[in-house]
Amino acid sequence: MSVTLFTTPRPFKDHYQIIQVNALKSWGLLDPPPTQVLVFADREHEGDLAVDFAEEQGFQVVPVLRRSPYCVPLVSDLFSRAQEMAGDGIACYVNADILMDNSLVPGLEKAVALAEAQKKDGVLAVCRRWNVQVLDYMEFEEGWREEIWQKVTDQGSLIPPCAIDLFAWKGEVWVNIPDFAIGRYAWDNWLIGNASARGVPVVDVTKVVRIIHQPHQIVPWEDPDATENFQKAKVMGGMQHCTHTLTEDGLVDGWLG
Repeated sequence: MSVTLFTTPRPFKDHYQIIQVNALKSWGLLDPPPTQVLVFADREHEGDLAVDFAEEQGFQVVPVLRRSPYCVPLVSDLFSRAQEMAGDGIACYVNADILMDNSLVPGLEKAVALAEAQKKDGVLAVCRRWNVQVLDYMEFEEGWREEIWQKVTDQGSLIPPCAIDLFAWKGEVWVNIPDFAIGRYAWDNWLIGNASARGVPVVDVTKVVRIIHQPHQIVPWEDPDATENFQKAKVMGGMQHCTHTLTEDGLVDGWLG
């Protein structure tokens, strides 16, 4: 089963450059690798550094066609185009500051295959993230995965169930996603809440798929795009709305937390 991984980065400036370089490098080292990695960006908005780095990693850079009035890419545009490019495979959005583990591709394939066996038209897999502070560029030498996960064990924390950084789906999950500005609150809660309300199987893969978030300065609540997002999000949800949990032993009904 093919897996199309996609994201859209912030401009490569200051700490954002460090954590996004780290994250995207980890994507390029995935084993097994995704079928393709799409980076939605352009030189005018995300900048030359972001575009050039994505191309150096061998990722496909895709122009952003629709943005908010404040030039932030729209979830509706990114998700619909990524799904089209994924074809009959799995489309997987991940925030561009997430370090990826080799459990990603096999975990998603397993979750989707098990959920599809329930004869539904679509399935959504979501994942909680581990937070751990990373202040500098990572070397990615032999043993780096064990080193970063030891740091997570020693210093990290599992994010609350209201914030979701990974959405992987196959088939029809949403209809008419509102024009949310990505990365500006509420859009992730709408995606999981709407899918759940439509009867789509929503699978928590956190116990199998491991992802690490590198904390950074957050967008203010009063950000105009954030305000617009909250106004558009008529249905909200979180991990507690998952209908299934993926474990090492298989798919379990309900959310195990």
